[in-house]
Amino acid sequence: MTFANDEGTLKMKRAAPVVFTATIFLSAALLFFVQPLFAKIVLPVIGGSPAVWTTAMLFFQTVLICGYLYAHFSARYLPVRFQAGVHIALWGLALTFLPPDIPDGWRLDASGWIAAQTLGLFALGVGAPFALLSANAPLIQSWYARSDGPSADDPYFLYGASNLGSLLALLAFPLLAEPLLGAHEIASGFAGGFVLLGAGLLACVLMAGHTKSETAVDTSPAVAAPGPGEIGHWLVLAFVPSSLMLAVTSKISTDVGAVPLVWVVPLALYLLTFAMTFSGRTPFRGRWLRQ
Repeated sequence: MTFANDEGTLKMKRAAPVVFTATIFLSAALLFFVQPLFAKIVLPVIGGSPAVWTTAMLFFQTVLICGYLYAHFSARYLPVRFQAGVHIALWGLALTFLPPDIPDGWRLDASGWIAAQTLGLFALGVGAPFALLSANAPLIQSWYARSDGPSADDPYFLYGASNLGSLLALLAFPLLAEPLLGAHEIASGFAGGFVLLGAGLLACVLMAGHTKSETAVDTSPAVAAPGPGEIGHWLVLAFVPSSLMLAVTSKISTDVGAVPLVWVVPLALYLLTFAMTFSGRTPFRGRWLRQ
């Protein structure tokens, strides 16, 4: 009996990197696939000005930060089983908002503040699924750190897989999905991927809860807490490239045209640098990408 249990544990340990990598890859792909998808759906209603995509990016980045905060406090203070229950419940709630579309009865008030209405439309149409997807990357990494998988003490290779999934999704939308399918067909495909993601999340939770302690684990390194100066330095490092990416996107879409292919190119290049930095295999990693 002990031998059978040990063999099952060994199989689970070997399968963990595959399951976690596939799940975080799919989640990231859905996260960045839905952004140009929903923008395409709402363009006929709110117009195709460059300000529309800038407002959309503001919405997506704000919700992304909120998702990260939820994941941080959940992983830090909640037992893994409670995390799982809450997150799976939120996944089920997000299912009720699929496929992403303009809510019935929504109308643009041309005399009102267009940016505020755009933010409201995105919140109603895609806010819940996007928020759930936003929290997955840090949560999945936290769950992997609880597992007995290889490199569980350094799960950040999953971040490279996450950014690779994001990059491929951004390129797949304008190059494959948009030319071949209509917006509502693509939205239905996204909903199917979201359902499949639920199975991956459940598998990750089972692998995480099957092995290590059921109590919440502080996965931060055993070093002194960063001071205000270091935190400010991190904020600047995050603020500058993100602002430049938005500025370049706005400039290109103003001069060339507000079409999804133009919108996704700067974001795709931005994500490519993250995938290269966290892959652990790039020859540039130690030279200048992390300087």
